[in-house]
Amino acid sequence: MRSSQTRLPELPAEDYAGFLWLSLDPSAGLDVDVTPRLKAIFTGNYIRLDAVQSVEAILFQGNIHKTLGTDLSAGLRYRPMLNQNIVIVGGTAAFLPGRGFKDIYEKDRPLYHVFTNVILTF
Repeated sequence: MRSSQTRLPELPAEDYAGFLWLSLDPSAGLDVDVTPRLKAIFTGNYIRLDAVQSVEAILFQGNIHKTLGTDLSAGLRYRPMLNQNIVIVGGTAAFLPGRGFKDIYEKDRPLYHVFTNVILTF
């Protein structure tokens, strides 16, 4: 599983598959229609790798824990004309690092992200 243009180590297919697939871990989401024009959106995801051998091989680092962390987000979706012609979405997200993330990046403080999106359709 390697192209001639890469500098990554050659990995057997069974090791590489662990890097591509996450295991099925708990996730939760809630959409609340506050008004016909405004919807509140809340999500939470627990992120964990199924197998870490390929990540350890690619990073040349051993003993990486499977738990990457927890992703939490909250946002609002506003449709001022009650249709899909104008949609404004905005919110914030936080990532709470787990042991695996700390093993890779050596950082244990939460990461934050603020986002917005405007969709205009005519």
